[in-house]
Amino acid sequence: MTLRRLVAACLLLGLSSSPAYALSAPLSSSLSPALGAPQDDAELEELLSLERQEADRLRRRGDFAEARRLLGGHLRDEPSDSASRALLARCYLDEAQWSRAEDHAERAYEDAEDAAQRILAGRVWVDLLLVLGRSEEASRVLRGFEGELSPDSDARDALLLAEVRRATGAEEAARVLLGKGRSARATSWEQHLARARCLRAMGDLEGAAAAVVAADRRAREGEGEEPDVLVELGSIYFEADREV
Repeated sequence: MTLRRLVAACLLLGLSSSPAYALSAPLSSSLSPALGAPQDDAELEELLSLERQEADRLRRRGDFAEARRLLGGHLRDEPSDSASRALLARCYLDEAQWSRAEDHAERAYEDAEDAAQRILAGRVWVDLLLVLGRSEEASRVLRGFEGELSPDSDARDALLLAEVRRATGAEEAARVLLGKGRSARATSWEQHLARARCLRAMGDLEGAAAAVVAADRRAREGEGEEPDVLVELGSIYFEADREV
């Protein structure tokens, strides 16, 4: 009963107490002409990075059309922009447009220029293949960038590896990786959420609930409440309710 009350209280807080996070205008439209064009490649990349962050925020809140519009503009200017294409693939994945998602994820992975871009593109490609039940292909893709992941220090990496191991029948290896994710230090809401999912997969609902609360708190300190966090919190509540 204690766990149910904890999760229920947090869920109600997430749905009713936090101020709504208003969608802002695209960054590109808010730049003043007086600022002029970016002065160098570093400044341009900073602006593109900010716009990618905005596009991903829009995606997480369900505004897929606007997210795709922003990312599509990047790709019209630079078709080999791996980071923007990976985020576009994630949009199509969330919209269940499987073929488009796979095309863009594979192209983003091929165009990746560094480890960060390979991980970004590889993660969405693997996630898609797992959703489609193509676990052996997911394992093959994962091998291409597995050495660049940090499961001991990042719960997101531990969770991804564990999901692929479990999908291919390697249950013991998956459990070891979930344990790493459970123990990993979390600083961002995404890491707290991944840690919660590791804990939940190991059967620790109370620990998972606490980790989701931490994810929610960190999200509110930044851009505001995150739908993925609230969904996870609600799901834990219903699972706890069944166990009472």
